[in-house]
Amino acid sequence: MKKITFILLIATFLLQWFVPFNMIMQQENILKEGTPFKFKTAPIDPNDPFRGKFVVLNYEANRYTVTDGQPWFQGDPVFVKIQNDSAGFAEIVGLERVAPTDGQHFIKAEIGSVWNQHPMQIRIKYPFERFYMEEHKAPKAEAMFRDLWSDSSSTVYGLVVVHQGKAALEDVLVDGVSISEAVLKVSE
Repeated sequence: MKKITFILLIATFLLQWFVPFNMIMQQENILKEGTPFKFKTAPIDPNDPFRGKFVVLNYEANRYTVTDGQPWFQGDPVFVKIQNDSAGFAEIVGLERVAPTDGQHFIKAEIGSVWNQHPMQIRIKYPFERFYMEEHKAPKAEAMFRDLWSDSSSTVYGLVVVHQGKAALEDVLVDGVSISEAVLKVSE
């Protein structure tokens, strides 16, 4: 009995290390093998963009007009086909119910909400809507974000790497500079 308990204890210990290690390796593989896309951010609720150590991001490319006449429902999985627009930012070019096989870049996401007007409008909930930061930088970044979203001369975007339907948010950039560096420049 002690031998079985010991084996179960070791197996549990290894599993506790394997799961996070596997998650980290999957993200690293996406960053290494994937294609980067710039997702331009849109304003969010200015009262609470930070929750702890992360910023909640809203993207301009998160709404799509559906004209296929088929019903779509909140919470359903969706495959979002993307490409770069003429300015170099990601745009949605289609939604699919199954993973595309046509070679187009796509992200597995979720339907955030549906407006059943004609034509139907769908809001996409991406798996990369949070950007984690060092806790002491968060209040400075919050103030900077509020100022940036009221100033249309700055460009804020998430650098998202996409690989085989999975996506990883690599960084948030302000006019091409990492938000972490931009926060340091503001505090100088």
